[in-house]
Amino acid sequence: MKESLCYLTYTSKMNQEMSEDELKKLVETSQVKNAQSGITGLLISLNNTFIQYLEGEKENVKTLYGTIKNDSRHKNIEIQFEGVLESRIFSNWSMSLENATQSTIKQARDIDSFHGTKMLESFRGADSNLGLRLILYFYELKYKLRTTP
Repeated sequence: MKESLCYLTYTSKMNQEMSEDELKKLVETSQVKNAQSGITGLLISLNNTFIQYLEGEKENVKTLYGTIKNDSRHKNIEIQFEGVLESRIFSNWSMSLENATQSTIKQARDIDSFHGTKMLESFRGADSNLGLRLILYFYELKYKLRTTP
């Protein structure tokens, strides 16, 4: 039976500032747990704010989001967009951490097209969302780095 794939992107604020080492440890732990649950995605950190994209089987994504909502390290957690996917976008990333900067945000806002247009189509017109643009920016950057000779 084909798995029922969905995606969910949320934003949250950190309750207290995390060091680079703490963030790294959080991601390493998440990578193991996400791999066990079949969840892939991307975590963007920017000025004590998280933007996280999760994808996987609907029940697993919802369970993980429930765990995140109850995590005392987060506050002001809000779902930005969610939906159904035909196929995974970050199939090789159990969780990737990216640190965004003001320059990154400007570049993400200025992007009009991506080589990975299939990814944009998967989100059904949500491409005007800045959070999505940041996710796409990092995806595109890594995609280019992986495919450039």
